[in-house]
Amino acid sequence: MKNAISYYYNLNAVDIHQSNKQYRFMADGNYYSLIPYARNMSDVNSIFELSNILISRGIPVHQIIPDNNRNVVTVINNIPYIMFKVHINEKDNVTLNDIKYFSNLTEEIKVKIPNSTKWSELWSNKIDYLEYQISEMGANHPLIRESFSYFVGMGETAIQLFNQISKSNKQSISHFRITGFNNLFDLYNPLDLIIDYKVRDACEFLKYGFFYMNYNFDDIKEYLSTINTEDWPLFITRMLFPTFYFDIYEEIINNNIEDKRLIVIISKINTYEKLLKKTYTYIKQYVIIPDIEWLQKT
Repeated sequence: MKNAISYYYNLNAVDIHQSNKQYRFMADGNYYSLIPYARNMSDVNSIFELSNILISRGIPVHQIIPDNNRNVVTVINNIPYIMFKVHINEKDNVTLNDIKYFSNLTEEIKVKIPNSTKWSELWSNKIDYLEYQISEMGANHPLIRESFSYFVGMGETAIQLFNQISKSNKQSISHFRITGFNNLFDLYNPLDLIIDYKVRDACEFLKYGFFYMNYNFDDIKEYLSTINTEDWPLFITRMLFPTFYFDIYEEIINNNIEDKRLIVIISKINTYEKLLKKTYTYIKQYVIIPDIEWLQKT
């Protein structure tokens, strides 16, 4: 890969480290990363534009470096890659403060990249697809068979609520998925960026944080105090949709991880349900939100 980097980018790479087909190295005193490109090719120019816009505003996302032929994507050994000049190389795990800071910096930036604000449609399609999957491949996964219907029910509640609430017009640059398992390098990776409601990243972080990092209602209450109340209905809606379960489900079905990874989710779901009820009750004190019977039961 050293020769390919020199040939396509005129960079003298040193100290090259490979991990999952990603290559990180130094050249001329700067950090670089060569990462496989897995998104739609139609998104390439928009991602490149977004990266440049954010950098021009002082937001240190990784800078996309075109190759010597001015191509943003370079095919090396039949794999499409994008080269980054890395501005944030820290391996520290992302914190909720990091997410809030990034979200505030990128609020209302206009750029044509995939917009993920149609939660109801996206979630309905996801549930339909997962139900098809489990009908075809669920026989060998008893933990999934026993728990799947519960989480589908939770997801359908989220869809119902989303279709009834008023939506904020405020959007920001968000991520496909950002959790406490991600580091700061991931937070500033433009290949993971999308447009969505401001609460998206914080909700995903707090959901995973509950199951794996002991985040609780006090953390939720503190976060809500930093955003406008008009965003609170979207917050509880996103907290209701069990991405934390469906993400693991897909990894299991695709034979990437073992079924036992679901145990931590299943063992704490009753406590998480109590957290949702407490959050829903708190939000309902301050904003108009539809009645959801099971969330009002103590």
